Amino acid sequence: MTYRLLSRGRLPWSKVLEAAKGLTCAWADLDGFHVGPAPATAPPYSHLWGWSSTRCLRARIDGDGGIVGILEVDGTQGEVVETQCHPMQTPQREGIEPRAGLTPWATPGAYETLTVIGPMPVTFVRARART
Repeated sequence: MTYRLLSRGRLPWSKVLEAAKGLTCAWADLDGFHVGPAPATAPPYSHLWGWSSTRCLRARIDGDGGIVGILEVDGTQGEVVETQCHPMQTPQREGIEPRAGLTPWATPGAYETLTVIGPMPVTFVRARART
């Protein structure tokens, strides 16, 4: 597959939400790990990852916004990049029930990382395609 990388730079959270519209997203906040539509406000931790069958989004949280990159499959804009894909190791929490309303930890093999290769590698996260 051909992947194209688009850099959107630092965006206010309202623009991050626009870029994440229609994507399944994953992030962590003070209540735990979540998978679903992007949260209404920027989470306090690290990253928001989003995906669909044709695009991935990575937003590094920066205060009340995010630094956004988009990876598109067979897109027409952005730089053509080489990528490596690997199954993601997810932590298991046997015997620990998630609090009500929280997403349980992912089962092994449910997600994968897609890393853009180059002098400044960047990693995207997405659900693995079911075969």
